[in-house]
Amino acid sequence: MILIFYEGDDKDASANFWAWWDRNPGGYFLNCRGAKGPMLHRRGCRHFSKAEYLHDIAKRKKVCSSDQRELEERARSRGEELHKCRDCL
Repeated sequence: MILIFYEGDDKDASANFWAWWDRNPGGYFLNCRGAKGPMLHRRGCRHFSKAEYLHDIAKRKKVCSSDQRELEERARSRGEELHKCRDCL
């Protein structure tokens, strides 16, 4: 199941993303970066921390799932060039 967190749609998106993060230690997410295409990360990636992004993590849309292939397929079906984080994948 895919969940999407984005401040433009939900004022509580950052809090909801961190709640997902806490409940899904084996999860994956896309950090949607506009024209650059989405970047796929494993939950726990060192690029993201509550200390640094507690209230504004969802300024960029986060598309989350426990299934990496589901996120890869989503990007493919939307014609997006998917990038994989070299630090966590």
